[in-house]
Amino acid sequence: MSTPSELIAEAQQVAGTARVAFAPLSSAQMNWKPSPTKWSIAQCLEHLTLLNTSYFPRIEKILAGERSTSVWERVPLLPAFFARLVLSAVQPESKGKVKARTAFMPESGDIDIGILARF
Repeated sequence: MSTPSELIAEAQQVAGTARVAFAPLSSAQMNWKPSPTKWSIAQCLEHLTLLNTSYFPRIEKILAGERSTSVWERVPLLPAFFARLVLSAVQPESKGKVKARTAFMPESGDIDIGILARF
């Protein structure tokens, strides 16, 4: 299991890789969608940004030693079960669709190219 510090370092590495990969793209390219029902690169980055920032307060509390684990988190198999469930659902080869919660849905129109820096 990774420590919060390791997770933060990994997230920073992923963000750096994304910046290198997508920085050459124009706003039109970042907002291009393969079909009306698919997300653009910019929408995917916005979704991940919204999702990840929701965890920042928890991570900060863990790093500060201010957060204790809940009863559910102490049941050894439960967190691992849900982690595997979510991970399998978001794999590219996954057959089933998983709808994002409203709070994590990206804008439907064009997204400012600054999303890459915010990510």
